[in-house]
Amino acid sequence: MVWIFSAGMWLLLAVALARAFRGLGDTGTHARQAAFGLLAMLLLAMPLYFRPHEEIQGGEDPGAYVNAAATFARTGHLTHTDPLLSKIPEADRAAFLYGHALFHETKDACLWVKDLHTAEIGPWFQPAYSVLLSLPLKFLPSWCALYGAPFLTLLAAVALMAVGTQMLGRRRGGALAVMFFLLNPLVLWNGRSPRAEWGAVLFFWLGLALILRAWRSPGERRIADFTFGALCMMVAPFFHITAWFGVLPVVVVLLVKTALGRRLFMLIVPILAVGLLGFLVHVEQVTDCYGLLSSLKPLMQHPTLIAVMATLLLLALLVQCRRLVPAAGPALPLADREPNCFAAALWLALLAAGLAIWVGRDAQGHLPWLPHYLVNYFSLTNLRGLALLVSRTVLLVALAGWAAWLFRRGAHADLRLGLAAALLPGLLLTGWMNNYMMESRRMLLYPAPIIALCLAALVLWFWERRGVGGRAVAAALSLFVLGAMWRGRTHLATQVDQRGLYHACAQIAAPIQRAHGWLLGEYSQLSAPLEHLFGIPTLAMDTDYHAALAPVAERAWAQLMATNPRRACFFMTPFQPPHSEYFTFTLEQRVPYRGPLLVRELGELPRRIKDQRVTLSLYRMALRSAEPAAREHLEFPHLFAPDAGNVGLRGFANLRAESWPVRGLALPAKTGVQVALAGGAPTLTGDTLYFIFNGPFFPGNPPRVHTGTDGVDQISWLYLADNWWVLRIHGPAMRLERSLRVFSPTDAVLTDVLLHRNGTTISLATAWQAKDLISKPLAPVRARWTLPSAAFTLPAPRTAEGELFLYAAAPEAVGPTMPVRVTGRGATNVPPVNFATGAPHWQIFRAAEIGFTPTNPVVTLTTDRPWRHKIPGFPPELGLLLIYAVATE
Repeated sequence: MVWIFSAGMWLLLAVALARAFRGLGDTGTHARQAAFGLLAMLLLAMPLYFRPHEEIQGGEDPGAYVNAAATFARTGHLTHTDPLLSKIPEADRAAFLYGHALFHETKDACLWVKDLHTAEIGPWFQPAYSVLLSLPLKFLPSWCALYGAPFLTLLAAVALMAVGTQMLGRRRGGALAVMFFLLNPLVLWNGRSPRAEWGAVLFFWLGLALILRAWRSPGERRIADFTFGALCMMVAPFFHITAWFGVLPVVVVLLVKTALGRRLFMLIVPILAVGLLGFLVHVEQVTDCYGLLSSLKPLMQHPTLIAVMATLLLLALLVQCRRLVPAAGPALPLADREPNCFAAALWLALLAAGLAIWVGRDAQGHLPWLPHYLVNYFSLTNLRGLALLVSRTVLLVALAGWAAWLFRRGAHADLRLGLAAALLPGLLLTGWMNNYMMESRRMLLYPAPIIALCLAALVLWFWERRGVGGRAVAAALSLFVLGAMWRGRTHLATQVDQRGLYHACAQIAAPIQRAHGWLLGEYSQLSAPLEHLFGIPTLAMDTDYHAALAPVAERAWAQLMATNPRRACFFMTPFQPPHSEYFTFTLEQRVPYRGPLLVRELGELPRRIKDQRVTLSLYRMALRSAEPAAREHLEFPHLFAPDAGNVGLRGFANLRAESWPVRGLALPAKTGVQVALAGGAPTLTGDTLYFIFNGPFFPGNPPRVHTGTDGVDQISWLYLADNWWVLRIHGPAMRLERSLRVFSPTDAVLTDVLLHRNGTTISLATAWQAKDLISKPLAPVRARWTLPSAAFTLPAPRTAEGELFLYAAAPEAVGPTMPVRVTGRGATNVPPVNFATGAPHWQIFRAAEIGFTPTNPVVTLTTDRPWRHKIPGFPPELGLLLIYAVATE
């Protein structure tokens, strides 16, 4: 069914474009000259436009259109049953949804869950753009979807050339309109991004071109042009609802023209009726993403009254037609008697409305006098925002061009004035625009083409003046306008957002496709293109809003794997390496992605370009056996650095990034430093001493510690994380001096000396004098707060001497210490550890003593004295801020 609608729209486009192109010769221009001129402009524009932004992620409109188009091409239907979601128990399906509590049910914000009980998936956004692309994508690779917007933009330029030619009576006027349109930074940026507005722009202006061609022809000879033009205009609102702001005023102008004698235009009534009926069916049966039915409900409570009023209005129109049309003679053209007065009224209307909007428009452009159920559908155009995109100078020149449009001499003044009157509501009701450049797409349907036509009218007026001077002024004016447009905006032409993202996703998809596998993704937005563009059955875990449901998702996926043992299953994440009590993970490949991204701004033109970096890691999954080492190839020390991923995590709060200074004794390179130890000179009897360093060491070049005894049994030098190192000294009978001498091969900081004895770890650094300590800034690191009861999975050491290192901070608000019990899950009789509050520091635990073993690789963190705070965006009670966890053997 989808392919039929797509084929119908492409057929309508082909016929309408052919007839519009033929109309270029109506103004005295040879068709061959028009063809070569138009082709030359499009060829010159292709290098600019055929560099599309690779906006393929889910979660936002552009990615939704592209991904939905690929799915429609593959399934052939607007809705389908999700092959994996339907296999998940209904009670667990919410764990694989995306978005906050006010979101509608969706997996990735590309397609929405129509019925969670049946796992039926369908569109939420108006699907016409995706439907239009679905037929080509059935035969072309999925990356071609990125070129849909540039292609439709160039076709829209053809339609605008036809409108400009018909309106100004010169092909040169149409060519100028195309130039100002395609070289507009607003158009060039959005013309390389998937926008549903491009379908509306193309069909609306193409329909307008054919209607204008019918208008210019005498009598009723252009019935085909008018019919195809009206059909195109009725298709436009299916792409974007704001097309009605242009379609309905055009219908009103055509009805007035009908009343004045042009009976051909009466065809707009049945075509409008079909269009409205189809749109209402579309809203009721396919998607009502704008809540139109609920908003119109107060009006629909009196259907009989509405039907009677519509009938009376139509009868009055027919009677007026008979009264105004003479018994014989030509039809009366619109504004034939006083065209200049009507033109002056339209110019003053735009000037007054523009000034009122510029001065008095609120942030959302609402019209407060509208009923509450309509206020969200009418929003005044953000002219200040439009000035940011094209400059105030261009808007002022376009206002002068509006006068050149209205007061232009020659035949068909009624056409130009009627067109201006019809376009004025759409120009003034374009809507809000706060998020740049995302919401700048609202300026594509009316302001951008109208500005191009106004500028073309003004430049053509100068060009038609006698002598070389007029043409020189026209050329200078064109260059001046283009210079003003692009001043400070050239980055909108050079920047290509997320370049290379499709290729990165293709690399991740390749091994899954070869194995005909299923995918569990840990980031819904990046999982979306793998499912839609590459056809991989996928479920994803939302790390932003559904972190608490990660245990449910893991358990449900484990059940899915158990019931489908022959199916290859994969896990993809842009975050930390995964560990789970249910699965083992074998790394397949890592794909680093680096691409530029124009950072969005609120209320101003964005200029900052961020270097977006992410590493996509793909793992092959297997259900965990009783002997995890048999399936996992583990290396120790094994680092767990919390990121935004939630696999294997329980009771963790938001991710944060912060820089903490490291405090300790300075160790100048190759210079011995005497380090005092608290508690005198301890005797080590099978105990372990840990020296914690921060510095740029090398694995084979550790610091030297003179213990003052020969009873050292073992010295090991281990890297922990981010320039953190530990020198571990173990001795069966080692007597230490009151101070030790430490030699470092490089400039470093000794932050602590820890002694592990009888199941507890104590710090021997309390003897250090504050005057001897230094504070060294470190780069920001990521960390996550734990809830009062939290847990994480980490490969457990397989030897009795294995340890667990925790680098964490406890909030000072709870007092000098926070008691935290660190145990393997289910372990009992493990006393709590008093974490000193304030700056982060390292704590060490013997894995066997806390019950952290290969058969129980889950570490729990519990506290009975959490931090109760009032910081927005975080749970009300928090425990430790965990930065690193390291398992060693």
